[in-house]
Amino acid sequence: MAHPRLALLVPLVLSAAPLRAQDTLPDPWTFTADLGYVIAAGNTELQTLNLGDKITFDPSGAWRFTQAANWVYSESEDETTANLLGGDLRGDYDLSARLAAYGSVAWYRNTFAGVSSRFSEGVGLGYKAWLAPRDTLTLEGGVSFSQERLTSGLTDDYTAARVAGSYRHQFAGKAYFSLGAQFLPQLADLADYLLDARAELAAPLSTNLAIKLGYLLRYESEPAAGFEETDTIFTAGLQVTY
Repeated sequence: MAHPRLALLVPLVLSAAPLRAQDTLPDPWTFTADLGYVIAAGNTELQTLNLGDKITFDPSGAWRFTQAANWVYSESEDETTANLLGGDLRGDYDLSARLAAYGSVAWYRNTFAGVSSRFSEGVGLGYKAWLAPRDTLTLEGGVSFSQERLTSGLTDDYTAARVAGSYRHQFAGKAYFSLGAQFLPQLADLADYLLDARAELAAPLSTNLAIKLGYLLRYESEPAAGFEETDTIFTAGLQVTY
């Protein structure tokens, strides 16, 4: 009778093995939230708020999806001095271990830079030029299509080339440092271009909580009439990751 019982146990063990393997698979979803808030009263009345989120869905296949959004708001002496909103949705498809194709849609609003709304759609390729256990350098090239409306009421639709790069160094644990930049010259007028550059540093306080510092530089060679070419934003706050 031992052999029939053994024959019954074998398929049960084999069917349980994939279940145990599935339990050890990493969660394909990652959620990160950034929060920073400053308030001052007395001789100076100031309120500054920055919020951000990033959601990544990375299943075991070749596809990867990312959603990100950010909001920076500042008020001084009961007067709004900054109000920047932005968000994007992106999909990546791995063609090989180093090469991937991407598609993205983005929205941007910064009335203090003269931009009421800017929608952008982009496609292109990304290549991991440096792929190490703690370091990753990715170079990207593609094309972007934008529909822009200024606070003056003027509208503009244009096509731009896109050249971008990003670098990330992973310290011990979840601490990291990253740099990123993108250059978008309009194809109809190469002298009219947009340049973004950003840096981030995160130091964990616990498994899910970290202190995060960020710096953003945005340069427009031909801004809306009456506005400056360069905007810079420095943020400091907490980052929650799940």
